[in-house]
Amino acid sequence: MVKQDDTHTTCGEHFQIPAHPEMVSALGRAMWNFFTLEEGIVAILWEAKACDLNASRSLDPSGKEKRLRQLRNVLAQQGAPQDLLDALSETADDFGRLRRKYRNALAHAHAFTAGYADDGTYLPGLSHVARDGSRQKLAVEAGDLLTIAHEIEEGSRPIETARRLLNP
Repeated sequence: MVKQDDTHTTCGEHFQIPAHPEMVSALGRAMWNFFTLEEGIVAILWEAKACDLNASRSLDPSGKEKRLRQLRNVLAQQGAPQDLLDALSETADDFGRLRRKYRNALAHAHAFTAGYADDGTYLPGLSHVARDGSRQKLAVEAGDLLTIAHEIEEGSRPIETARRLLNP
């Protein structure tokens, strides 16, 4: 029989697979924030007429970063203002850093049991094993994922600046 507790309920829906509600929410927030960064890159590419909307959305995150760098180089050759070029460089650098540090780790993470609460329910963790075999412990509680979500969210600042400078 499936245990009827909050580890089986998400947004009022019951699931057979247990999941710590706060971890599910925090993981969703971190991924949502990264999706929002990606859409910001898409907006820059589209607004600059560097890529049509569907084509830019179909790029994987590394492709979006590459296209953004190409756009910056084209605009530099066309004599664009230095503050715009700097903003595009910062956007690409920051997006690339967040992509390498978190995006694949979150998307390809695996859950593990980090411990047990006083009531006996498990406490989940998330970790990631990179291609080189190195392990990255991402989270052992929801707060860890929320910290990641906030760091990802900071990546929206350069995107906002670049868009403002691109469309004065």
